[in-house]
Amino acid sequence: MGIEAISRGAKKTFLIEKNIKVFRSLKSNLEAIDSTKFELVNKDAIQYLKKLKHDAFDYIFLDPPFNQHILPLVLNLLSERKLIHSSSKIYIESEFQLTQEFLGNNCEYECKIDKERKSGNVYFCLISLGAL
Repeated sequence: MGIEAISRGAKKTFLIEKNIKVFRSLKSNLEAIDSTKFELVNKDAIQYLKKLKHDAFDYIFLDPPFNQHILPLVLNLLSERKLIHSSSKIYIESEFQLTQEFLGNNCEYECKIDKERKSGNVYFCLISLGAL
């Protein structure tokens, strides 16, 4: 998704990947693009986001490892660190169907589920944020 965002004109794309094999593959693909519009980081996303000093993002793509309860941590961290704003959109892939209750418990913004689908064991969800 990050590479697609770059190809569609995103000003800057941050890609955070902990798995070294996946990181190397992403790095190779990004070098082929020869773009300065990305930052690729080989770190734990939670630790990276805790230290990131950046304005709020307009679009966020989340695909955390399944069955590790990372999604609630990331959503809360994005809210607490003001890395999202009331006009942000978040695309999430998860092992479970997201509900308004789950989003309300893990995000400081009003969340509206715009689209959701399931393919195999993966749920896809696009969320719009709004002010509470």
